[in-house]
Amino acid sequence: MVALRAFIDESSDGHLLVLGGAVADVASWAAFSAEWGGILPLGPIRKDGKRHFKFSEMAGRTDDMPAFWHVLQQHVRFLVASVIEIPALCAAQSRVKTVSPIKWGPHCDPWIVAFRNLMDGFHRRRGEFSTLLDDGDKVDFYFDNHSNERKIVDGWEAYLAGLSPEERSRFGLKPRFEDDTEFLPLQAADFVAGLSRSTGRTAQGKAVNEILTRHGKRKIPLLVLSMKEDALVPWLASRLHNQGWPIHDAKTGQRLRGADDPVS
Repeated sequence: MVALRAFIDESSDGHLLVLGGAVADVASWAAFSAEWGGILPLGPIRKDGKRHFKFSEMAGRTDDMPAFWHVLQQHVRFLVASVIEIPALCAAQSRVKTVSPIKWGPHCDPWIVAFRNLMDGFHRRRGEFSTLLDDGDKVDFYFDNHSNERKIVDGWEAYLAGLSPEERSRFGLKPRFEDDTEFLPLQAADFVAGLSRSTGRTAQGKAVNEILTRHGKRKIPLLVLSMKEDALVPWLASRLHNQGWPIHDAKTGQRLRGADDPVS
């Protein structure tokens, strides 16, 4: 069993929200950090005077991006991206109906939905990347600092309690939230998240993707976890406290949950 870490960051443009990043073992991340730190002089300057990598600030510096991508290619096992279309989430919420008014709570936040999609999908679809992970491997997740940290940390044990013993066994430690100036792999996660969001949607994303494809030394496996509107509807319904009333889909008329079905 190998100690693995996934570093994850967010990228959003108001239409798509992506939680994306990369997975590698501890030794590989240490080697990555040493190399990445050596090329940070190519990155933009923060307000505190330090150099860093920020995808959104590299729009005019596409010639420098391959150097960072090369370091990523050299050290990570695979990439992962949880993708939520914000309009699809809103449309799905409008379809979920019950007798009493619905209080969505955290599930009105696309970041929280993307987080749950990442956690659920990553561990339930491990068979799709079994060549990259052994059955006993556990992955610890590190996120860039975010306002949702408290919600995630406080609700973690309750989340695990709702899983089967087999599913729980695949999880590592409780998620951590850190500063990307101290944990350089989080800057690589920003790269993956920004590229995943912008490729095919913006001129910058297309240009960067073409440059990286030309300079690529190795194609990194990518696991994309996404939920469209029709998948979000039953997923949202399964998380509602329906107070004794059945829940249905206003678009199709389909019954989504009975009055006494448990919340997942």
